[in-house]
Amino acid sequence: IAWFGYGINYMAQWMLILNTVTFLIYLWVIHYKEKIKVSVNTKMLNEMLHFSFYTFLETIAVALFQQVDRILVSITLGPATAGVYAVGTSLGLRLTMITKQATEVMLPYASLNESLGKAKKNYTAFRLLVNYVSISLALLSSSLIIWMPEILALWISPQYSKNYANIFRVMVLIYGLFTLAHPGRQTLVGIGKAKVVAPIYLSASVLFLITIFYCSRAHGLVGAAWANGVMLLIFFFNVFSYLFLHRKVQWKDLFFDTMEGGLLPLFTFLLMLKMDVLSQKIYVQLIILGILMVSIMKKRQKYFGIFFSFPNLRKYLGR
Repeated sequence: IAWFGYGINYMAQWMLILNTVTFLIYLWVIHYKEKIKVSVNTKMLNEMLHFSFYTFLETIAVALFQQVDRILVSITLGPATAGVYAVGTSLGLRLTMITKQATEVMLPYASLNESLGKAKKNYTAFRLLVNYVSISLALLSSSLIIWMPEILALWISPQYSKNYANIFRVMVLIYGLFTLAHPGRQTLVGIGKAKVVAPIYLSASVLFLITIFYCSRAHGLVGAAWANGVMLLIFFFNVFSYLFLHRKVQWKDLFFDTMEGGLLPLFTFLLMLKMDVLSQKIYVQLIILGILMVSIMKKRQKYFGIFFSFPNLRKYLGR
């Protein structure tokens, strides 16, 4: 259709025809081949529409957060600066994309356990997931913050790195912090709490767009970068997950599960404001790796028994 120049209207009509034919084929297979009687269960249909309405709101919230902000930055600061901002947010979104595969597993898993009445099992799995996401983000975010000038110099140019390295560090810090909320987001949807997720995400996205408009006008690209911090409001996903799965928010557990992903990148960011020498960066990177190794060992000991405790380790090695 595009080759013969018929335009987008003909493309839309062709897609409608394809989808209609696909639907009729499915209907034929179900009715005639599988001998399943097709009927409308109004109660179930209402429940599905009720659930899909909130997931639709969540989709709008994600679109507002990931797309409209770049338009606002372009309006306030111009297309060139918006291009820099878009590169920074795209880099930050890679942190979310890397951890996304692990967090999406929680959606069907939580749904299954919820239907079987195994809330305790969900709670344990949720905490494990938060721990592993926290440790992964601590390593990824801290490493990107440390080596951001070198990455940008190799990727784009030394001058680009000199101008925007700290802006990109802000982006990585903030995106890493609110990515900690994704296990909570998937868990809440899995246990049928989409009506909790959608209003929080939509409210945070709208507030974020208002903030980025005024902050970019007042403080330029720096203001636009820090405005992303409004999205940390979605960390309430994790708070509500602890509440629904355990009937009470265990603040001690919440801190223990997320402390690496929250504290290490922030600590690294503050250090890099004062230390930007290669030897110092190597020391900081080694310290972070050491902290994470100790953290992994302690958490594995807590969740998976005491294999890593020294008496049992000696006993195992002796065998």
